[in-house]
Amino acid sequence: MIINFLKYGLLLILFFGLFSCNLNKDEGLVRHISCDAESRIDLKEQRLLRASDKSFTTGGWLQSNEEAHSGEYSVKVGGKSQYAFQVKFPEIQKDMFVRATVWKKGNGGFLAFTSLNELKFQVYSKDVLEVDSAGWQRIILEAFVPANFNGEEIKLFVMNQSEEMVYFDDLDVFVYKNKPYPEYKELDNIDLIIDEAYINEINENRIKSFQKGVISNKTKKAYPAIFKYGSSELAAEVRIKGDWLDHIQGDKWSFRIKLLEGSFMGMREFSVQQPGSRGFLNEFVIHKVFTEEDILTPRYGFVPLKVNGKGR
Repeated sequence: MIINFLKYGLLLILFFGLFSCNLNKDEGLVRHISCDAESRIDLKEQRLLRASDKSFTTGGWLQSNEEAHSGEYSVKVGGKSQYAFQVKFPEIQKDMFVRATVWKKGNGGFLAFTSLNELKFQVYSKDVLEVDSAGWQRIILEAFVPANFNGEEIKLFVMNQSEEMVYFDDLDVFVYKNKPYPEYKELDNIDLIIDEAYINEINENRIKSFQKGVISNKTKKAYPAIFKYGSSELAAEVRIKGDWLDHIQGDKWSFRIKLLEGSFMGMREFSVQQPGSRGFLNEFVIHKVFTEEDILTPRYGFVPLKVNGKGR
């Protein structure tokens, strides 16, 4: 795709959705659960760990006082016991957003958020947020429930499939009805005004794409829209862009925009896409390097995006 942009001289614009300190992280919060591995309960033939919302997670039999990030205990995972801190989500619905963090000590180990059957939904993460002075790493997993979710059970858990043991502690899980985004009031926002009937049709096509596992050309229909930026309001056409499902996760969608009048930063046709599809800052930095080295590369930047006045 980048080759095509270079060939035809099109310029790529990304919008960036990082959280700010002013963001209300409780907005749209459906559930918060934490587990510090301190409280164990024996229930029938199971040993479970008590969580903050009075529910239970698995791994009570793996409770260990050899290492702890907080308190006296963690769970020791590896070898024949590869899974722990399993959380179930009876409240889950399509397009909900889940953010989970856990502290781990040792080589290897993941957070996992997966379904078991037809949905074929699997998200794994070992992305590190921070490291403390004792060598504990805080890892994070973020995921949207698929748009074609049909009620199948999805579980979140920690895992370590190696023989070398890894300790996990202080699991923290947030479930949101919609992913909260910051407001960038100090910046000019792109605002796409799209008729709600067209939004609903795009949603229907999103579900078809999730069922197929790819965004097909048949679902990339163009719709009339108004493109607003600063004091400008221009007639436009918009369509979903991309091939893979990361472009249509949750309510943050990637669009191809064609202006029917005027221009934006010298362009009549361009794309806005959710930054995760380009590695957040990773690709931005490499394009900056290319520019510094006088290598031909697309112009690449970040701009807040709204759809019908709502931040995305």
